[in-house]
Amino acid sequence: MMRRPKSLKNALLGAVGLLVLAGCVFTALLATYRYAESIEDTLSAQNQVLAQSLASQLTDFVLTNDVTSIQKSMDRLVGNHDLAYGFVLKENEIIVHTFDKGVPEGLLHFNTPEMFNTMPNEVQACSSRKFTFKEQGGVFLDVACPIFEGKGGILRIGVSEKIVKTRVFQLWLETGLVTLGVLIVALGGVVWLLKSLTRPLESLVDAIEQVGAGHFDVRVPMPAADTPGQREILSLAQAFNSMSQKLEEKTKAVARSHDQLKTCNAIVSGMASRNSLQAMGEFLLSQCRDILHCADIAVLFFDSELHSAMGISPDGIVTITEQPVLQQIMQVALQTEGERTRQRLAPPLVPARFTAYEAQVHIAMQHEGQTCGLVVLGCSPGCHCNKGDIALLNLVLGQATGSIHRALEHEREVRHLRQRFEQADSFCGIVSRDARMRRIFKLIEDVAPSDATILIQSESGTGKELVANAVHHLSTRQDKPFVVINCAAYPDTLLESELFGYEKGAFTCAGRQRVGRFEQANGGTVFLDEIGEISPSAQVKLLRVLQTRTIERLGGSASVPVNVRIIAATNRDLLDEIKAGRFREDLYYRLDVVSIKIPPLRERAGDIVGLVRYFLSRFAREHGAAIPSVSPTAMQILMEYSWPGNVRELENSMEQAIILARDGVITPAELPLRLHAEGGAAQTQMEEAERVAVLKALENAQWNKKLAAERLGISRTTLYAKMKHFGLSAPSS
Repeated sequence: MMRRPKSLKNALLGAVGLLVLAGCVFTALLATYRYAESIEDTLSAQNQVLAQSLASQLTDFVLTNDVTSIQKSMDRLVGNHDLAYGFVLKENEIIVHTFDKGVPEGLLHFNTPEMFNTMPNEVQACSSRKFTFKEQGGVFLDVACPIFEGKGGILRIGVSEKIVKTRVFQLWLETGLVTLGVLIVALGGVVWLLKSLTRPLESLVDAIEQVGAGHFDVRVPMPAADTPGQREILSLAQAFNSMSQKLEEKTKAVARSHDQLKTCNAIVSGMASRNSLQAMGEFLLSQCRDILHCADIAVLFFDSELHSAMGISPDGIVTITEQPVLQQIMQVALQTEGERTRQRLAPPLVPARFTAYEAQVHIAMQHEGQTCGLVVLGCSPGCHCNKGDIALLNLVLGQATGSIHRALEHEREVRHLRQRFEQADSFCGIVSRDARMRRIFKLIEDVAPSDATILIQSESGTGKELVANAVHHLSTRQDKPFVVINCAAYPDTLLESELFGYEKGAFTCAGRQRVGRFEQANGGTVFLDEIGEISPSAQVKLLRVLQTRTIERLGGSASVPVNVRIIAATNRDLLDEIKAGRFREDLYYRLDVVSIKIPPLRERAGDIVGLVRYFLSRFAREHGAAIPSVSPTAMQILMEYSWPGNVRELENSMEQAIILARDGVITPAELPLRLHAEGGAAQTQMEEAERVAVLKALENAQWNKKLAAERLGISRTTLYAKMKHFGLSAPSS
């Protein structure tokens, strides 16, 4: 584990303490050494003087050889002067001594100067030397002094150096106390000085640590400018506070930029995940309203070809196709600078309330130099749009225009493909890719130029009128009237007057002559829808028209020639009607010159997708909405439904769905309930068929699960799951 470094304060205290302690110790050692030398020199001089004095006293005794007196003097001298020992050496022989056990052997020749032996007749000085005396347990200062200039021998006395050690110890003790006092005073002064000097540094260190932890708003307290020794600290604190302030500002700017970039990325990702231009616009509108809280916002999308524009606002979605309005959008988009302007966009581009605002802000969306959209901000008198928020919105739009451009291109390609498919799948307004319908289209092209009478037979809602209109459109009579007569819509009493007209006074309330539908269609085509519903009397008159090409008005007798082509349609089987006596056989054969039988929608399920797309496109234009997509589940319901009402029922279902659609997607919730009921029945039938198949496979395999699974082409796990789902189990034996 890494050791924590010492603080500057502790390091300085330790250094100062060591320096003071080392200085004091060095001074004490030097003083002690000098003091010990001085004491030894003094002790040596004193003992020499004492030895000389004793030697003078002993001279007479030595010369008279009074050993007893010499011994007494020696004993008295040793006792009075704290001497360790004493003895007299004459001619290498000890005369007297103060030792209890005799003079030690090593002491005899230790401090006997040669000069005493070689020059005995000369006056000699005393000699002092240190001697370690193990028997006495210490160091002694041995003094040798000649008696009577050496003629009477040599006096030897020894003094223990314990007194030197005692005095040196006292000196050490006093020096230590003084050193401790000096050290305490020095450390106290240093601590006070360090505190006054390092307190700002500690504040600076704490501030730096907080900055390192991400707190950039910390500041260092400024020391007083007149504080001694604080000028450098003051400059350092000022520099740090300036740096911290700049770091705080930069950090806030970076955090703000990071938040803006994060918001931008979230919006761009959210837009890229939307599957339609409408969903993108609604998402962008909600995000713009979160960014700019003070303004009313609308979003406009348009492609470079200006075929149409989509306006999205809190009020809803509008589709604009008028070229003058589209040109106005492009003009404003090219002139916009993202600033408040008095130039205002008006409905239908934006809601009507936008014209009442004090000003508008227009922000263009550009992708690779091409304008693909416009954000319009409505600014009320109290609105002050933050430039930073507008800059963020510009950043978002700059990043999102790629997705918007791709969505616009996708919409354009879808529109072109839809037009191509509609042109390929459409025949004079009839949408179908079914092979039988293609043969009908070819038949229409072949018979349209002639005036042959055509009988169209199919169920209700299959588009019989569209087929009749296609025949008229491709015929030579296309510039003449195309008159539709719904025979089932009139009672028998009114049908004849509707078809042939009537004269003035032909019946009550007939105050003037009225021209019938046949005369109105003169030169053109008459479409008799639901021909199987007309009465026998009307059948007779219609047969005459077909034979003679003339009519007689009700109440008149003159024949009026008419030049019309007759196309009849019925949802009944006319042969069955002939057998039942409800329809004339001769009229049938007059009508059935060219027979066209339109298959019901349930027999051409391949046309459902194209018809759904066609109706959604048509109703989207009529209702001013974007073309929604159809969810897979909803499309499956549409494909599985039997459509008893044929194309007309599908048309009505799509109109309901586009009105109820939300978020640009048609789900099963927007479809009529009858479609769900039949889909549920079909699902039930499928599940029942599956249950029967699984049960039959198990019974044929003698309830051998492995064999049954192999025959069904599924795994045993799947077989067990299906058995559990259907509640199947092997019979008990």
